[in-house]
Amino acid sequence: MARTQDVADGGEPTIQELPPIVVTGEEVGAEAQESPRPLTVLGPGQIRNSGIQSVRDLTAHAPNLTVGDANGDRTPRFTIRGLRENNFAAGESAVGLYIDDVPYTDMNSRDAWLYDIATVEILRGPQGTFYGAARPGGLINITTRQPANRWRGEGNAAYGNYNSYSLDAGVSGPIVKDRLYFNLAGIYAERDGYFDNTFLGTNPDDRQTLSGRVQLRYTPGEHWDFALIASGNRYRDGYIPAVDVTAEDPFAVQRDFDGHANTDSYNLAFKAAYEQESFRGVAVTTYRDWRQDVLQDFDFSPFPIRQGFTKPELQQISQELRFHSRGDDRPIKWTGGFYFSDRTFDGNSGSIELQPLGNLPGVPPPIINRTRHELTG
Repeated sequence: MARTQDVADGGEPTIQELPPIVVTGEEVGAEAQESPRPLTVLGPGQIRNSGIQSVRDLTAHAPNLTVGDANGDRTPRFTIRGLRENNFAAGESAVGLYIDDVPYTDMNSRDAWLYDIATVEILRGPQGTFYGAARPGGLINITTRQPANRWRGEGNAAYGNYNSYSLDAGVSGPIVKDRLYFNLAGIYAERDGYFDNTFLGTNPDDRQTLSGRVQLRYTPGEHWDFALIASGNRYRDGYIPAVDVTAEDPFAVQRDFDGHANTDSYNLAFKAAYEQESFRGVAVTTYRDWRQDVLQDFDFSPFPIRQGFTKPELQQISQELRFHSRGDDRPIKWTGGFYFSDRTFDGNSGSIELQPLGNLPGVPPPIINRTRHELTG
């Protein structure tokens, strides 16, 4: 990759060579300039300088990629090459997501905040040859900064309108030189709401984010590399915007109840990698738990008539094994793998019919309508 600069004194244009970008997701090993697959690679400098904080921000930096939301802004939906995901919690994703070789296959727990990131790769088209949890639309492969012998620390702060701010920091280094290392990183962010609840005098759609990740890495010798990764997210959000688009001011609402949408998730993964001159193999075992508690004003009025709730839960275990040959000069290159996943989704949703006139004699008590669905497989 190169670009022309100003003309030098001798009349010849100078050429500045940019450093090569290595595609870590290319299982046979390649630089971005030489990889035959359609992809976009973002490095740490571009991520930081562009203000990229979450997977939603990738839309502006990768062709054929669109990231939207479904039923709130904590459940992103990805579209690559026109293959779009539905707005429901159940179903299979059209785009795969990997973070440090850990697959995120459901459509609920993929709200990844991009802090302490080494590279982000957006691969367009099916990637089933290289990833067990690949999807037909494509794949987003995120690699965080890995701990090593060198001590490293970094912190960032940002402030914007609607009193939004974020603080993220990371530190890593050796516990035992050449053997055991650690990495600790996290982010905290808040934003005031931009809707006005004129009935209660509040800004109901506020957002609060807390996300963290801990990694222990162990390298007992030249060929083996083990990692234990634990991560978690805690979201405390308010009103999920639902307004009358024909209203004179679509950002003004009247609700007797602001509502909330609370989301908690955590992931635990163990990764073992073996590498030598002729081949490389990696095995990843993952457990994921995701829960959400949503309560909203469903009558869209200042009267206590109806509230809606949903409390979905998801638990998933997965096991993936990938191995491939190494060496560009070898006449035969090969790759193989195995992927297993067991996922349970339990949804509990419904509505509460309230009493606008209060608890009066002869008035029936509140009615709770409840629906439960469970998916396993």
